[in-house]
Amino acid sequence: MATLEEMFPSRFLKAADLGGKGRVVEIVEVGTEDLKDMQGKTAKKTIVYFRGLKPLVLNKTNAKALIRITGEPDNNNWVEHRALIFPTTTEMAGETVACIRFDEVPTAKPAKKAAPPKAKAAAEEEEPPQLTDEEVEAARRRAEETPDFDDPLDDIPY
Repeated sequence: MATLEEMFPSRFLKAADLGGKGRVVEIVEVGTEDLKDMQGKTAKKTIVYFRGLKPLVLNKTNAKALIRITGEPDNNNWVEHRALIFPTTTEMAGETVACIRFDEVPTAKPAKKAAPPKAKAAAEEEEPPQLTDEEVEAARRRAEETPDFDDPLDDIPY
């Protein structure tokens, strides 16, 4: 049996794609596309591209979070910035729905032991480590403290 996400795959990142876990992402490009909303109206939307993940259709809440995290009001300057991306929920049209939010990358924990040079080089090529449940929960709490903005095009599943 297939999940809803498997039956209706999207070329854009959805909360379900994150598998319930937060992760550190690097922004590699920011662009715009004309997309149709659920009523069939076309709107120009900002798309954020990440290394190793599907692109994300940006909403106003996440745009404000990325401005805060990067310190850059101009999205052209977000490239090469890193952020924590994680799934959570929000209220939309009176229902609780899955969504994606951003937060600052947690500060690095002190290394337990230095890796040998060959292992260290291989480790640098791998994806960043998964975040602990406590780090994701702390980010969720911060996201809940940040007000959502009533934009009818927010969190529409493209």
